Amino acid sequence: MENQTGRKTILIVEDNNGMRNQILKSLKGLFPDVLFLEAKDGEEAVALAISSHPDIVLMDIGLLKISR
Repeated sequence: MENQTGRKTILIVEDNNGMRNQILKSLKGLFPDVLFLEAKDGEEAVALAISSHPDIVLMDIGLLKISR
């Protein structure tokens, strides 16, 4: 599903700020037309996924804070 701007979206979920920034920087270079969303924990990721319907979610499988 495309968002309201018609752009594809990727949600990056990573609790380490440095790692999240590096992933974002790398992917923006490869996919300049994609809208990137960022979440630092599971709760934020779920909220963004519900509100934004990203096309792809890249998620750290070892998150410290996970929504319950």
